[in-house]
Amino acid sequence: AVEFRSGFVMTAVGALVVALVVLGAVSTCRAEHSYPRLANIYFPSLGDADLEMLSRWDLLVLPKRAEDWNHEELEQLHVLNPEIELLAHFPVGYNRNYTAPPINADLSAAIEANGWWMLDTSGEPVTFDGGSIMINMTLECPTNLQGQRLCDWLPEYAAERLYQNGRWDGLFLDYCMDYISWLERWIDHPIDHDLDGQPADAAELDESWRLGMRECVSRLRELVGDDFILMTNGNNTQYDYCDGDTRESFPYMHGGWYENMMDEEHGYLAYEALYRKPTRNIINSIWYGEVTPDGPVRGGEFDREFLLGLTSTLVFGSGYF
Repeated sequence: AVEFRSGFVMTAVGALVVALVVLGAVSTCRAEHSYPRLANIYFPSLGDADLEMLSRWDLLVLPKRAEDWNHEELEQLHVLNPEIELLAHFPVGYNRNYTAPPINADLSAAIEANGWWMLDTSGEPVTFDGGSIMINMTLECPTNLQGQRLCDWLPEYAAERLYQNGRWDGLFLDYCMDYISWLERWIDHPIDHDLDGQPADAAELDESWRLGMRECVSRLRELVGDDFILMTNGNNTQYDYCDGDTRESFPYMHGGWYENMMDEEHGYLAYEALYRKPTRNIINSIWYGEVTPDGPVRGGEFDREFLLGLTSTLVFGSGYF
């Protein structure tokens, strides 16, 4: 996967090594193992999309609203490429409070009705990243009339709406992370997950969130069975229940290239070894250079960044670029 942003430079030596390795790796792997495997996280409407182009990807993550708006397009993608894997983007750590179409409206209404927003000590929802609102995945979350916390109810909703009809091959569980205390540096008031009016202790908050997330994901796996893909985005330890994770902003999110590849718990190689088999891990590169309406301005720097991500995916594992 590749995103385009602005301002990156790579060393010439590193780029040369990558370029030489990738030429051999791509030619050999494609012939013997159909590598490289490519992923696309695609949020525009399918109604306006070039379906033939989208069908060429091996793994395609689409917004969950396609469930209500784009039945025919989802079916056509499977017709065009019977091997493609279609995953619905389903955040398990936040909600943007969309009111339409039905899948989003129903979800937001349930969160609102049951007091499942994550609140701060001022009593306001914890909002970040331009409008995303944290939801309370902790064990101390309020319960609905059936005695369910959000971590109990959410997997049932996801399975009913996105698994039972057979249109999807899996879910992309965004913000499926073990820790959230790091978020407090970006918000005005401390998190109050247990609604006692006091700032949460960081260690207690993270532990309760981690256990609540595990309750949610393990129950979801139980409901959808072994063959439905559960892929995550966000540092987590849901290795027994999920099929892979995403190296977002590669190679920067967790230090440099070495840390992103080699960290024993959250590095790409750890993901390849720890998640359920067959794994589906994405390396998502970022282009920080100049971009026009027609796409990135191609050149040596772009090619070096592209080849670094692609080569890392191929040489060090069997993931998706």
